[in-house]
Amino acid sequence: MLLPFAAVSFFLFSVAGCGLFWFLAPQVAPLSLRRPFWLVRSGPARNRVVVGAREVFVACALGLAFNHLLVLAGLPLKFVWTLTFVLGLAGFALFARTARRAQAEKPVEAETWLCAGTILCGSACIVLMSFANQIFDWDARSIWFFHSRIIYYAGGFSRASGWSDPALSFAHMDYPKLVAALGAELASFADFWNEYLPKASLGVLFAAATAGFLGFARQGFLSLLLFAIVCVFFQNLLWNGYVDSYLAVFTLLAHLYLGRFLVEGAREDLEAGLAALFLLPLLKNEGMLIALISGAALPVFRAVAGRAQRQRAAKAISGMKIRLALLAAPTLLWFAEKSVLHLKSDLSPTRESLAAAVVRLHDSGTVQTVLGALYSNGGLWRLVWLFATMLALAAVDPRFHVKASGPMAGVVSRARHAFSPAVVFSLACAAIYFGALALVYLFTPHKLSWHLGTSADRTSFAVSMMVLAATFSLLVPRKR
Repeated sequence: MLLPFAAVSFFLFSVAGCGLFWFLAPQVAPLSLRRPFWLVRSGPARNRVVVGAREVFVACALGLAFNHLLVLAGLPLKFVWTLTFVLGLAGFALFARTARRAQAEKPVEAETWLCAGTILCGSACIVLMSFANQIFDWDARSIWFFHSRIIYYAGGFSRASGWSDPALSFAHMDYPKLVAALGAELASFADFWNEYLPKASLGVLFAAATAGFLGFARQGFLSLLLFAIVCVFFQNLLWNGYVDSYLAVFTLLAHLYLGRFLVEGAREDLEAGLAALFLLPLLKNEGMLIALISGAALPVFRAVAGRAQRQRAAKAISGMKIRLALLAAPTLLWFAEKSVLHLKSDLSPTRESLAAAVVRLHDSGTVQTVLGALYSNGGLWRLVWLFATMLALAAVDPRFHVKASGPMAGVVSRARHAFSPAVVFSLACAAIYFGALALVYLFTPHKLSWHLGTSADRTSFAVSMMVLAATFSLLVPRKR
């Protein structure tokens, strides 16, 4: 039982340290960002920000992107995790040097260790639960960790591993390989394959997500509430090998940070939001659609902001070009590999599916069935009602109001908060993605009842998390 914890700890150290290297190295990171990563207090207690956790989340995203880029480049697995570990040591050495300089000015607060402990304990719980049973569920056994097994026994990602073999079409070979590659690296580190160890790779993703949650909330209660809602909503989907839950979790993080960036314009929030957004296409095919919708909506919402805010956003992005390029590189390489291997989705439209879609679109009952399945099967309705409840509270509770003047000050104050860019951004993306999912099901080449019954509850998770992001945009107080 010690081996999986040792393996996950090794990879968590390597990935986070590698990300810190790319984040802190003088030739990459601007001087303004080379600062210590621990909790700082800015103003009153309600505005306390977990700066360290937010930066650790970005570092984990950078480390995952760099590690996966090496795997997709066809390098041997042992070389990949060895190089990641070496860069991890260099990253933590840079961090230690920066931390030592700042230690004399400001001692590390006790909450720093609480932050790190929460991340490690969360990962340990996921690893422990993943060992409660072997890789059993269909997607885990026949897709993600089947791909992982292929990569492991080939010694790395190879075009000669039979990815284009028609006999393996059941395994959706066109799916992204981030989770599969992490599982193969864990098995390579342990030097054997079994039906338990590779699934522990989900602990690395969970650790990164936990850092993102801790870095967002300005109040400890809200951080714990957000964490609890996510764990209760997904339950065993966080450790049974399905990737839909992690796609939804990183969608939530992207919208939380990007939404707050739209309101407050903080460069760190933009970087954290984009880091989460760039991880989505590496998790599932739907992640590319979510990233495109959210990425296209972001400049639209920034366009309605003031000129000064637009200039700050442009300056912030210009300072992150290298890190953004690193985050985008594995996605671009994976699409190039898919093109070379001629991998296509089984949902690609055919003449028969287009003819069936025309019939379905003209049948109001079929359209209602699809919309109803997406709304009710995955628990989306619960979060819609939660948002409606919080919206009603925001309309009457003065703690949620922002300053306004004039005879209609109260109404204006309520409207400004309820319809802030953060709330509208998440709701708009949720509505667009919900409509896109409905169209995918209406155009499916498979039998509609089977397709809805086997996936509608999971594909709507990302929509649910966008609605949850809008809800927390109402709850989280702004800087005064």
